[in-house]
Amino acid sequence: MSKLEKKDLEHLAKLSRFDIRPDQEERFLGDLGKILDYFNDLNSVDTSKVSPIFSGGDLKNVMREDETLPDNLDNILCVSEFPEKERGLLKVPPIFE
Repeated sequence: MSKLEKKDLEHLAKLSRFDIRPDQEERFLGDLGKILDYFNDLNSVDTSKVSPIFSGGDLKNVMREDETLPDNLDNILCVSEFPEKERGLLKVPPIFE
């Protein structure tokens, strides 16, 4: 099992802006240790006969080509589909109250 110390957990919690209560520390140390051990297991797998893949391989794009609309038509279509408008502007729910 990977040896994670409390200071490592505190550092990770600070970097991720995650609050860990003292009663949760042992559980998190154990869980993170298991995750790191899994990566160590992956490092021990023999991949010498496996070719590296640098992209998606033989994948082909099956989507249609993008179509451009006349300059103003794109904006007109977008505005006409918008659910709420007010005084010529698009109305959205408030972000801050």
